[in-house]
Amino acid sequence: MTNYLIIPGLGNSGPEHWQTYFEKSGDNFFRIHQPKRYDQAPTAPINRAHA
Repeated sequence: MTNYLIIPGLGNSGPEHWQTYFEKSGDNFFRIHQPKRYDQAPTAPINRAHA
């Protein structure tokens, strides 16, 4: 079985978004959850250190 990653934009796509329908359509769809703000991403401290 092929697995699919769903990578939504900022806000993770709402419950009526097509990406959410895809995610719920089968066990082989996986969402990569995004932070609410991009400056809270795990790489933010690394980016600031090189600024």
